[in-house]
Amino acid sequence: SIQRLRTLRSTSQSTASTEYSTPVFGGGGGNNSYNLDCGSGSIMVGAIYKSGSWLDALGIICQRVNSQTGFLGDEFTRGPVGGVGGTAKTSRCPQGQAVQGIVVRSGQFVNGGGFFCRDWLTAQKQPRYSTALHCQEGTCRSFGSQSGGFNESFFCPSGKVGKAFRGKYGWYID
Repeated sequence: SIQRLRTLRSTSQSTASTEYSTPVFGGGGGNNSYNLDCGSGSIMVGAIYKSGSWLDALGIICQRVNSQTGFLGDEFTRGPVGGVGGTAKTSRCPQGQAVQGIVVRSGQFVNGGGFFCRDWLTAQKQPRYSTALHCQEGTCRSFGSQSGGFNESFFCPSGKVGKAFRGKYGWYID
């Protein structure tokens, strides 16, 4: 399962973090909890993962934000967590974009999904806001299997950006 997507609101005066809960994606299994968090001063720009029919393992790609200028800096990863099966892959927003939403395909386990990537507005220290369900050229990045029946979408509120995934895993991301 993917239980929450943490988001960050940034202003030129301060940085305040508020967590928003998404719907729970996937099943209720998994004996291990995970908390993949970019931490203070960084944003999510993609994922590292292993997949076959299901999402076997999941990690996130983060990028540091310069607190004074808003420019995006060094990248680093958190994770992956999950099982050992599947083929290792990377899914990343284009340079200068950040994760502003997610769509997940799931059943008993998480099959895969996609990130809605939006332009990073340096001066505002936030992504361009959109709730467009379609993928325009260069705005979506898929991860995991393209199979799965149930699709669920979540968009970070205006002025927010993806920061973390929390959930449960066993052999797969449950």
